Amino acid sequence: MTGLPYYINMQTGHRFLEMEKQKLAGALFIPIVLIIASGFTVYLNCLPGEFIWDDTQLIQNNAYIRGFSHLKNIFTEDVGAGSATIYGFYRPLQIFTYLVDYSIWGLNPVGYHLTNVILHILAALALYWL
Repeated sequence: MTGLPYYINMQTGHRFLEMEKQKLAGALFIPIVLIIASGFTVYLNCLPGEFIWDDTQLIQNNAYIRGFSHLKNIFTEDVGAGSATIYGFYRPLQIFTYLVDYSIWGLNPVGYHLTNVILHILAALALYWL
C-alpha cells in the first residue's frame, strides 16, 4: 500500500484510506441530523400546549415532584401517590423526570413538552444505532 494514511476495520480486516473514513463519517452524520430535525419538526407544535388529561394529578397536584426529599417515595410508591391518586402503576422514571422538570421549569408546560421531545429524539437515535 502507498504511504497514504489508512486504518483497518477490526471486524473485517479491510483497510480504509483516510478519505474513505471521512466519507463514512459523513454518511453517518446525515441520518443523525435528519432524525433530530424530523423529531423537532414533528413534535414542535406540542411545545405551546397546556397540561392535559392526567397531567393535573401527575404533575400539577403531585407533591412528590416538588422536591428531591420525596425521591424514596417516587421509587417505592404508585405513580399517582404524590397526589393521593391510585393508578395501579409503578412508573418511577416517569415521576423522576417530572421531578427534574419541575426543578428546572416549575409548572411551565413548555419545559415538560421540550423534555419529552428530546427523549423521543434520543429514543429514535438509540433505535438507529442498534
